Amino acid sequence: MPNCFDAAVRTLPFEGLFDPRKLARALVALAWLACAAWVWRRRLAALEASTLLIGAALVLSPTLHPWYVTWIVPFLAFRRSFAFAWLVAVAPLSYVALFALRTGGVWREPGWLWPCTFVPFFALLALDLRAARSAS
Repeated sequence: MPNCFDAAVRTLPFEGLFDPRKLARALVALAWLACAAWVWRRRLAALEASTLLIGAALVLSPTLHPWYVTWIVPFLAFRRSFAFAWLVAVAPLSYVALFALRTGGVWREPGWLWPCTFVPFFALLALDLRAARSAS
């Protein structure tokens, strides 16, 4: 069953250079490029740079499907991150919306899903960054 939001997005006219969708994509791309420039400037090792850039891509992504989170899993073996371990652990909760789609025909994410996922994630990320800063 089609989602009315999807139909509305397809029928909205693009507003040229200042289309909000283009501006949002540009801001996300600039934020990721800023992360990449920071990694390059610090001359980090390939493994650490890859971990940080994949993590930044996950955090900045406007759509975070559960299988995207698997990209960070191999790096967790080399660099401890409670934040990304949490994200990997709760990623299967995203499939609750798939269950609603199959049973009711509507993609509906429960209101508790994103706060339950990202409030602890960002709290743990802050702790990870604080620990990394104090270790250096």
